[in-house]
Amino acid sequence: MSKKFEILMKRALWVLVIVFIVRCLFSSEEIIKAFSIYHLFGYAGESIGVTVIIMAAYNKWLWKLDHTIKVPVLKRKYTGTIKSSFNGKCYKAELEIHQTLLSISVILKTQESSSRSVMSSIDDILGEQQLTYTYLNTPMACVRNRSAIHFGTAMINIDNPMKLTGTYFTDRKSTGDVDFIPEYD
Repeated sequence: MSKKFEILMKRALWVLVIVFIVRCLFSSEEIIKAFSIYHLFGYAGESIGVTVIIMAAYNKWLWKLDHTIKVPVLKRKYTGTIKSSFNGKCYKAELEIHQTLLSISVILKTQESSSRSVMSSIDDILGEQQLTYTYLNTPMACVRNRSAIHFGTAMINIDNPMKLTGTYFTDRKSTGDVDFIPEYD
């Protein structure tokens, strides 16, 4: 089980307990007068429903406000360059990162191709925060005679989310360097 998932589940359990207690307090008079296990199960069901909604919001948005979670917030658009060993050229590129607490996906676009992550993670590697993702690159049809569809893996240092730098390699035996900064802040 991933550490982020474990954190989310622990917080969900606490939220569930608190919501259940609050729900029982609202109905304390009814519980005292006519105690019923059936009602307690109903309150538990209501509490689970409320907790699911709260935790869905936490996973999507609220985790960014939780300073106890040491996950850099990367969700935004970046602009930058890719220098490829495939042809020695430098390309302007846009990088878009979609992120929740439990997931991260990457879309990269150049004038000639676009790629989407098929697997991605944020890990601490040798003391550096790193975004690692495997992608499928799909060049435009008009350039496929010199640039075939291919898979690749990128490893980007994210210690400073305002300057992403890293390298990549592909299954067509090319490598390259990437540099990105936020498009806006």
